[in-house]
Parts: sequence; structure tokens; C-alpha cells
Amino acid sequence: MYPRINIRLDEIDKNMQIIMHECKIRGIEPVGITKVHKADDKIVDLLIKNGFKKIGDSRLINIKKIKHDVEKLLTRIAMPSEAEELVKYATSALISSVYTAKLIDEAAGRHNKKFKLILMYDIGDLREGIYGEDNFIKAAKEISLLENVVLYGVGTNMGCMNGILPNDKNLSEIIRIKEKAEQAIGREIEILSAGNTDVFAYLIKNKNYSQINELRIGEAAIMGTDAAEGIIDILNQNAVTLSAEIIELYDKPSLPKGDTGINPFGEKIKANDIGIRRRAILAVGRQDINSAHMMPLDKNIIIIGQSSDHTVIDVTDVSSNYKIGDIIEFNLKYGGILSAYTSEFVYKNYI
Repeated sequence: MYPRINIRLDEIDKNMQIIMHECKIRGIEPVGITKVHKADDKIVDLLIKNGFKKIGDSRLINIKKIKHDVEKLLTRIAMPSEAEELVKYATSALISSVYTAKLIDEAAGRHNKKFKLILMYDIGDLREGIYGEDNFIKAAKEISLLENVVLYGVGTNMGCMNGILPNDKNLSEIIRIKEKAEQAIGREIEILSAGNTDVFAYLIKNKNYSQINELRIGEAAIMGTDAAEGIIDILNQNAVTLSAEIIELYDKPSLPKGDTGINPFGEKIKANDIGIRRRAILAVGRQDINSAHMMPLDKNIIIIGQSSDHTVIDVTDVSSNYKIGDIIEFNLKYGGILSAYTSEFVYKNYI
């Protein structure tokens, strides 16, 4: 069945073993992030097998699927409207506002439950988190006084929106912020959740930070890369690939004919006239995976463009004599795997 992603569970298993080992020797508890594969049962089972005691996901619907008796962390800032379900299905959450913390506190009270919160500090990536030390300390004080939630951790995020990378300066800053918060509320805060795969990749090449005791790791296990698309040498990078089938193959001009406007995605396409080219159409489109996240294993293939259901490639200079029905293989970037798992039209082939 095509298009399909091929998931090599043995390669993912090896990556998880290495991640767990590297975290253990640094005193870090890894949270296995399941967002990219929608908390896939087979991959969650591998996380449990490899000793992951915390599972995290950005979507509550995925957390509901996880049947294992582990800690379950909501990694996207909770919506006020989901506070009730959050305390029912998860054990902890990232948080960035006192308002939402109070709603979670009320819901936890109704469920007779102590719920753990990790208060996020914006280190500069400008996604989630409280910006500014004074604002953060004020929020930490207010949340620490609530009855049914526990200010369990201080957290930050890097690399996910503006590509801010970990370094000595920002890691030292989040450590200092945690210490300031502890002084302000008069007790130790258990967790410093200092980021994601980017921070993992940084720490295995640089000095240890003994204060960092939690990382949220997803991409490294599935792809062996960090958010900046950097290779993590000790991990495998070929655990997930895409297979797509050729459904048309013709020689056609490289320049469109006629007046052009914008396409259905709001783009005005500019094409260069390089003569007649051998063009193949694949039965996979943007509704499945954006071509920006597809990397042909045959390096001589050029991706020309995409519509909702088609990907057009140039196979003029390839060594193989492709024909209709042949399968083209791709490596995928993070966004490609995320889309493929989300699309019901992409078959999942476990190896």
C-alpha cells in the first residue's frame, strides 16, 4: 500500500537504548515525547521497554491512548477548556500562566488529586514561557500557594520556533532562574526540565550541568537528529523512510504554458526554462507530506512541485530507467514524519 512510511522498530529501539544510557550517566530523567508518531502503541511499548518512566505529548488525545502506568506530561501549554480532562488523564503539565494554573487547581480539587506543574520560562526562543525574571518569580509565588497543584518544576524550550540553540549562557540562566524561584517560594523545586533533543545533543558534546535533571526527548529517538537538522553521531538516522508510487511518466516542457496566477496554497510559482525534461508524478501530496520535508534517496531526483495529492519530480538525470508503478524512496525530516503519522492516507509499515 502506498504512499507508506517504513518504520524500523529495531533502529528506534537502539536509539532509545543510547538515549537512556547517555541520560543516566548525567543524572537526567528523559521524558519520551510521542507527538511525532501520535503516541503509536508499538513505539510507546519500546519506550517502556527501555526504562522510560515519563511519557509526554502535546495533545491530550494522544495521552489518553497511553495505557501504561507511567507519568504522563502534557507538553503544550494547557488550554483552559481542557483543565478537567487534563487532570483526569495526565499527571503533569507545562504551564505559563497563573490563570490556567488556577483552573487546573480547581479541577484537581474536584478529582481529589495533586497535579504537578512545570512553570515555563522563555529563554529567548519566544514560544511558550514567562518572559522576564520578575514576572516569572511573581507567577511562581502565586502558583506555589495553590492547594491542589504542586509547582514541581521549572522548564524552558529551545529550537522549536526561532531556532534558538542551547549554550552555556542560556543553560546557566535557566539554572539561575530555578534557584531564584526556590528562594522566593522557600523550598526546593524538584525538576529542571531544560529543553528537548537540542539540549540532549549539546550536553553529550559539552560539559555536564548537574542541575539539569530532565529533558523532553522525541526527535532523537525517531530520527537521530536535533531540531536544527543536525546529525547526532551516536544515533541512527534511517529509522523512518517514505515510499511513493509513480503514477505518470512523460517528457514535458520545464516552463508552464499560459498566464499564471497563484496556486491553491497562495504561492506564485516561478519556473526556469531548461527545456524538455522527464517528469514523474507520485501519488503523495501536501495533504500527506510537504515536499520540503522529503529527501530522495536517489540524489539525482529533483522535486519540482506539489499539489494536494501529487508530487512532481524530475527524473531526467537518474541512472535508473523508472516506469509507471515503480517506487521512489525518501528520507524524511521531522515535519515529514509528523505529517505522515497524522495523515490517514499514509500507510504505516512496521519493519
